[in-house]
Amino acid sequence: MNKIAFIGTSFTYCYCADRYADKLKEENTWPYLLAQKLNKNYLNFGLNGASNQDLLEVFIELSNQGYLDEIDQLIIEPRTTSTPVRIDGEDFLKLEESFGSN
Repeated sequence: MNKIAFIGTSFTYCYCADRYADKLKEENTWPYLLAQKLNKNYLNFGLNGASNQDLLEVFIELSNQGYLDEIDQLIIEPRTTSTPVRIDGEDFLKLEESFGSN
């Protein structure tokens, strides 16, 4: 299959209203960059403004509809705070560089 799926908040969806006028371009999102690094096709089920309950409901619906049958890996980015996390793909790459590449 060679497919990875992402479920998460606006951080996964890559929309930060206070920093950008709109959603980031796909090639600047962290799910896109990670999928490229892993050489996988991907599905992004990020939900802007999602709570952990919303993410659970997304997971259940994807499972019930059979979408998860088509993937090899699933990454879930939970809401850990009520304060928005602000990072884009360029910041993600800088973060990766600071830890060194493997």
